[in-house]
Amino acid sequence: DDDDDDDDGPEVAAYTLEFQGGPPLQAAPLTKAEAFTPAELSSAPSYSLKGKLHRKAQELGREAYIDPARPVAIFTTSYLKKLPKCCGNRCTHCPFGYENCTLANSDDSSSGE
Repeated sequence: DDDDDDDDGPEVAAYTLEFQGGPPLQAAPLTKAEAFTPAELSSAPSYSLKGKLHRKAQELGREAYIDPARPVAIFTTSYLKKLPKCCGNRCTHCPFGYENCTLANSDDSSSGE
């Protein structure tokens, strides 16, 4: 289908990510159009999609998903656990308790997510 009505950002399928020396992703980040039917999308409040996408990505063994609010890849907890320590980028699902994060980088919207 050439009509891309999913607003996950340009060229989502072309993502190849490597993060702070971590392993490359095994697949493109999961998109909301991939994870949910149109009926599920229309009935879910937008604020709940991020958590649902994280759970679905983990269930499918995907290492990242596209944030429904903005076209950035968000790494899953399972991917971030492959890193040796917290990278300091305030990743949404940091399994290390943000131990290397400072207030100085807390507002950075271009962080590793």
